[in-house]
Amino acid sequence: VLADDFAFVRTPIKLEVVLRHKGYGGRQVEVTLMREGRPIDSKLVALNGPDGEQRVSFDHTPTEPGSFVFEVRTPVLLGEALESNNSQVFTIKVIRDRVRVLHVCGRPSWDERFLRSILRLNPNVDLVSFFILRTDTDEIPFGSGEMSLIPFPYQEIFDEQLRSFDLLIFHNFNYKPYGVEPYLPGVRNYIQVGGALAMIGGDLSFASGQYGESALRDVLPVDLSGIPAEGPRSFSTDSFKPRLTAAGRHHPVTALSLDPKANEARWASLPALQGINKVARLQPGASALLVHPNQTSTDGKPAPVLAVMEAGKGRTLALLTDTAWHWGFTAAASGDDRSHSAPEKTGSDDGRALQRFWEGAIRWLVRDPALTLLHVGLDRNEYRRGQTVAVRVRTLHADYAPAGRVEVGLDLLMAEEGQDGSKPVRNLSLTTGEDGEAHGELAGLVPPRRTVEQREC
Repeated sequence: VLADDFAFVRTPIKLEVVLRHKGYGGRQVEVTLMREGRPIDSKLVALNGPDGEQRVSFDHTPTEPGSFVFEVRTPVLLGEALESNNSQVFTIKVIRDRVRVLHVCGRPSWDERFLRSILRLNPNVDLVSFFILRTDTDEIPFGSGEMSLIPFPYQEIFDEQLRSFDLLIFHNFNYKPYGVEPYLPGVRNYIQVGGALAMIGGDLSFASGQYGESALRDVLPVDLSGIPAEGPRSFSTDSFKPRLTAAGRHHPVTALSLDPKANEARWASLPALQGINKVARLQPGASALLVHPNQTSTDGKPAPVLAVMEAGKGRTLALLTDTAWHWGFTAAASGDDRSHSAPEKTGSDDGRALQRFWEGAIRWLVRDPALTLLHVGLDRNEYRRGQTVAVRVRTLHADYAPAGRVEVGLDLLMAEEGQDGSKPVRNLSLTTGEDGEAHGELAGLVPPRRTVEQREC
């Protein structure tokens, strides 16, 4: 098999298979491509001549990052002397070249300007940004053909190109005036099969943007039932400092500092925000990371300011204000965003809270492999026959606090030659310490191909 050692997410790769045969001319064989033990493609190949070589190519587009075990396999024909050379196992590490982000904003604002600048200057982000400069109700003294502004390309974005993006950001955006409503079921499906959505508040968002009536209502982290589209019950303009919740103390989205005490002090030192979108409650399974210090939702619980949720295979985030830019501009101007782990006189982190917040949010939304709740790692990628394998396990709670005293069962699997599937050949049980980590060893491994997989936790 001719294949690179690594590939990029959402970028097609070509796997070329060289098939050599002796004495089987005129036969047809099925060549199967498998990933993680499951068939993903197959092709029928004619073996020409009594002895020879045929080539067949498979096209594959990785959809998520990580290291994956692939196998190319052919059936065992009558009279073959060896079965072991009818398959080839190889590993491809899939990485993100850059996170592709679609940013749609309802109008220019300070918040839009700061977020777009952060995304544009991040070398790991490929940004496509649209913000509305005029609406159909604006009076213009000349025809649309004389304007340089392009019409909002909603069909191309939400129908043809949506699945090419890793993250979709709706920034104070009201979908109804721009023909987007028929495409929202497609956006919901995009999220449920692994996409990501971040919705940012304002007077055109959440209930004010009529999302409680849309196809996205069930995938948002907040429930908008009974919240009117206009008036003080949907949006308030008071000034407040959000409070970090218990879940927010450990979550990577709100990790401005790796030290828990420094992180809380950092959030407490940030300037106040102004304005919050009202909601009825959190959706089942959602977590509030920041809440309002004194306002409550319809259910009587503290009103969420920042909430996150798993939606099918995807993830969503709700930031219920459009004044988070205060964490950047105002914080830098006042000096309140100084790093609490560094001497106060340096001020080296002034104005970086907004950037760190969005960097953490993007990593969580697109499922950075480093942020999985259960992580199994090895000390190297390849081993010699009989070499001891060092295994390390890390377990986290749903709020990303270390999960101590968790028993993790590991199965060592080996593919059976000439058969589909794998069977466990060794078991290992580890219990994590208070820091959520455990280490173990597997010695005396003779077969050359082994993988370690989670069995139970």
